[in-house]
Amino acid sequence: MHEFSVVKKEVDKVNQKASGKKVSKAVFFLGRLAHGSVDSITEAFRMDSVNTPLSQARLEIVNIEPRIKCSGCGIELSIENDMDFACLQCGCTSHVLFTGKECHIESIEVED
Repeated sequence: MHEFSVVKKEVDKVNQKASGKKVSKAVFFLGRLAHGSVDSITEAFRMDSVNTPLSQARLEIVNIEPRIKCSGCGIELSIENDMDFACLQCGCTSHVLFTGKECHIESIEVED
């Protein structure tokens, strides 16, 4: 599962930034198109955090909905998936996905 390797890298980055201080909360952004599951992220975080400043941290997972920008008219839309897109406003089939594939720790709270 790719979630385990992604979470491992994220936990390693946070442990470096925390500089040994205890982390009380970690906010994880999980885009719906990242194909990760909350259960897998939670389990990987629990396993990778043992004996680290994150070991007692509360994990908050924020689900990020996919959003695109139409390349033709520039309208921004929420979507179910980024396949078979045709803009309802201008008919353009080209777009840029700008949210929905996130899979990272966005922020942490560190105890003093």
